[in-house]
Parts: sequence; structure tokens; C-alpha cells
Amino acid sequence: MLQFIDHVKNCLTVRRLLKDRTTPQVQNLYWYDMRLVDAIAWRGILKVLFRQVFGWRQDEIAGNYDLVNLYYAEPIGDGLTESGATVWNCRGLDSRPWFDEPNPVKETLEANADVIIAEYQNIAGRIGTHPDNASLTDRGRWTGMFLYAAKGVRNEELCRLCPETTRLIESFPLCTNFGFAMFSGLEPHTHITPHSGSSNLRLRHHLGIDVPEPDKAKLRVGREWRGWAKGKSIAFDDSFEHEVVHEGDQERIVLVVDVWHPSLTAGDIEVLSHSVFQRFGKRPA
Repeated sequence: MLQFIDHVKNCLTVRRLLKDRTTPQVQNLYWYDMRLVDAIAWRGILKVLFRQVFGWRQDEIAGNYDLVNLYYAEPIGDGLTESGATVWNCRGLDSRPWFDEPNPVKETLEANADVIIAEYQNIAGRIGTHPDNASLTDRGRWTGMFLYAAKGVRNEELCRLCPETTRLIESFPLCTNFGFAMFSGLEPHTHITPHSGSSNLRLRHHLGIDVPEPDKAKLRVGREWRGWAKGKSIAFDDSFEHEVVHEGDQERIVLVVDVWHPSLTAGDIEVLSHSVFQRFGKRPA
């Protein structure tokens, strides 16, 4: 019951936040199968309570980050023709699998790739198993280490060891409430199974850090497969269904940076950057 009381408090916080600052995109934002504006109304709050009493499906991915969701519903998009975001789905965005247009984040990452690669090489031995490895891989091992982890938590030690990388990514419009910044690795012969990300409020950038076998590791987003190249950046919406296959014999490393979706306005981002969204609908495990 305590977690439900906290959920009510969070709903009231969001109500106050939206009272004078709501935007068209926020009006189109869904939390699972409910519009956010309906979820924070008393009918939505009681719907969550009903699920608390009579049981609901747990989100395994949330559990990987020591969180428990208070509600669950199947995604409202199929993940192939439209966003399949599993938690936060903004229906008004220009959602599509790949974003190939020139943009400042891509240009900055590529222009500073040598510095980022050098800093990664100094801390490469610290990389460990990715929290989602057990849930989303059926062979091999997915590895990672987070500069910004779940709920926007900054890894102070890692950021200190990678000062230029940190300075660069912190110059971007980081989507820390709904995303991550991390080094992500794939050991040889790893398969990350098809899945959709939790939110389409972010755009995910991958910068190739160590790609010794570019023809052996591939990423599918939607229906299209692509690869990585050292020092080059790709951008995609990970709320579309995606999977990774690595058939090579050497580890592949990328820098992952989640920024706010380019369809969001400054007003949208101001609202969604509020700390209440770091804990909304979840409690510690």
C-alpha cells in the first residue's frame, strides 16, 4: 500500500506540473495503455490500484535495474510499422526506425571520436555484464558500463575517468529521465533477441568505438539491418523492434547516447525533464 500512496503523490505532482505547462505532445503521451493525463486522474489512479489488488504482470526489464513497475499493459504499437515503446509512447512524434539526417550530436561524436576511443581504452577492463544480458540474450554476452544509468543516476567515478567524453555528452540534450549514456559491448557470437525499448521520447546514438569485424556484427531496427564502423555514428529510435547479431570472433564496442527526440519542443523537454518522471509508476525492488 505504501507504494500506491507514493504513486498518488507522484500523480498529484504531475498534475501540478501540467496545470500551466502542458503541451500538445504531452497531451499525446501514453503511459502503457493510458494517456498520461488520464493516468493521473482519479479514474486512472484507481485503475492502478485495481491492478495492485488483483495482480499484474511484472516488467522483467525494470527488474534488471532493481525497479518494480506498479502497472503493466501490452504496447500500443507493433514495433515494426510504428513505435512499440513498452512504457512511454508519445503518439504525436515523428517516430521511425532510422534517423539519417545530419545533426549536431552525430557531428560532435564523430569529430571527437579519437578522444572518446582513447578514454574508453583506458577503462576497458572495467566493463561488466549488461543488466539486460540475462533477459535479452540467448547466446553470448552483452556487456556495458554506464556514465548515466537508470533514473538519471550519474556514475561519478566513470565520468571522472572519462572527462572529455563526459564533457561532450553533457553538452548534448541528454534524455536521462528516459534513457542512458553508456559503453556497450558484444562478445563474439552474441545474439540480442528482438525487443522494443521503453520509450520513444529518446533518440539513440551509437558511436563505433571498437569494430574490428564490421561485416560480422549487425543491428536490425524495424525491418532494416545495418552495421557499425569505428569512429562513425548512427541514430535510431530504439522503441521500434530491434535485435543484434554478432557472428565474429572479436568484441564490438560502441558508445550509446540517448538524447531527446528531435520532434519534442523546448516546452515538452522542460516538462519531461522533471524528476518525478524518474520514479513515476515504479518503486525500488
